[in-house]
Amino acid sequence: MRISFLVCAMLSCCVVHCDFVEGKIYTSSIIIKQKLQDIRATPALLQFDMIVGNIEKAIRNIFKNDSNFGNVKVMQLREQDANKMSTMQRNIIVDMELSFYNRSRVNGSIENLFSVVQSGALGTIPVQRGSLVMESLPKVSRQMPVFQNEWPSGNYGLPKPRTGCPDRSWREGFRYHDSENAENTNWKSNKSHLSGNVTLHGIRQEFCIHLNTRNEQIPWPRGKYCIYKKGGTCPFGLHEGWVRWDDENSKIDYPNSLGGEVPDGSYGENTVIYFCCSISGKNSDAILLPHKSPFYLIAFGSSECQQVQNHKVTLEYLQFDDEDQGNSNSHSRLAPFGTAQDPYNTRIYYCYYEPSASFDTVTSSSQAQLSASTQEREENLVPTKATRFSKFVTGGGVGIILMSSAVVVVFAGRFTSKDRTR
Repeated sequence: MRISFLVCAMLSCCVVHCDFVEGKIYTSSIIIKQKLQDIRATPALLQFDMIVGNIEKAIRNIFKNDSNFGNVKVMQLREQDANKMSTMQRNIIVDMELSFYNRSRVNGSIENLFSVVQSGALGTIPVQRGSLVMESLPKVSRQMPVFQNEWPSGNYGLPKPRTGCPDRSWREGFRYHDSENAENTNWKSNKSHLSGNVTLHGIRQEFCIHLNTRNEQIPWPRGKYCIYKKGGTCPFGLHEGWVRWDDENSKIDYPNSLGGEVPDGSYGENTVIYFCCSISGKNSDAILLPHKSPFYLIAFGSSECQQVQNHKVTLEYLQFDDEDQGNSNSHSRLAPFGTAQDPYNTRIYYCYYEPSASFDTVTSSSQAQLSASTQEREENLVPTKATRFSKFVTGGGVGIILMSSAVVVVFAGRFTSKDRTR
């Protein structure tokens, strides 16, 4: 049976139909940001076997609810842009075989694989964004606007902007903090876009809570930012932190209160809120998040906001004037930026994102490009009939052969697993 489906749900202004045959084996490749010379296997494990095992295990763990990835096989490892001087010093190209046996999930499977590659990480393995190449995907324009259409999966929360939560499926909630009355210094940055009132008596934090309703696994991309924790665990790749507010609890003022759906934490006379933070990657490397409506991330590590592709970002902050008498504010070592600036008051920095009026275009060398756009990329695919342990790597210039405990370099014009016709 032939399957026709859309593979451009994450690409703006682009609808592409692809024909996949159910059960047929398709070749695919990604680039991992590791070098052969830096990977050391244990004495009892071959280098090739270790790399292959780690990659296959990572894919199966990420897509454990998707049967289309149950039979993934890594066929070959190649050196990117190999030449005589670069042996084992370039990133590794991983050639794989995929079989789509669940035709009802093919569309989602391809989209989720693309999202994982765009996140920059395959589990704990760093991946080059935009490096996915797959047989039977059509050629796409060398320049096209790109954005991600869906929010990452899992349970989590974001600060609520005045424009509201991303869509109606998100739950809303709030926490009101009773603040210090004497010489109160509650404050928010000029032109703040945060929802919730800030007065000389207290601050109302408002939240947008995302509850997972799908089986698809769309990971959060690598970077430097925090979100709110919800549901007992952080989304894959994010790390837990917390902040404790010593609220005033004055009997002559409005007491602490809460309502709706709120992040994980403790909400009594004082407040503890848990966060999930991405601590890997660079905030200067633009990540992909939905281009639908304004939203917030929380700054981590510095006052430099994480860049998000096709979004304008503005740094804002919120300062809580906490209890003056016997103050017991505290926070974990891993916490949003600003919490360590004042031991008696809490300051948190927020990054406000507004969709750009027009999409930036990306080229074939950009992190956001979806494969198979040039003849060169297409020729880098291994033959469909290649065996799992083909000795020679298809391609011109240099072949890297991983055999036993040695790495053998072969210089040739082109090798394949088939005999040449004389």
